Amino acid sequence: MTEWPSKDPGESVLLVFKFANQMETTETIQTVDYEVTDLTGLDASPLNILAGTSTIIGTDVLRPTSGSKLVPGGLDKSRYYVKCFGNMSSGRRRLVDAILPVELKTGIT
Repeated sequence: MTEWPSKDPGESVLLVFKFANQMETTETIQTVDYEVTDLTGLDASPLNILAGTSTIIGTDVLRPTSGSKLVPGGLDKSRYYVKCFGNMSSGRRRLVDAILPVELKTGIT
């Protein structure tokens, strides 16, 4: 499983899910679904970390995260387990998952 670099709650980042090694050469990704869990239990609505819509480019799925002051892009000290399910043209359903840590960046080193 992949662990992405940590992001600040105010940042918006692009999550990239790579399906290439799970796909047959004749398959395409038709649609995607997500499940998001906060492994720390701090965030009661972890799916809210995702924003906008997914973009499918070949064997990759790109999904932005929220990061405005109105919809925080995750809670400080949370670790989000993000599951992206790719629904293939063959009828198969494949999973790519990753951890997204969120950490308030203070600028103090």
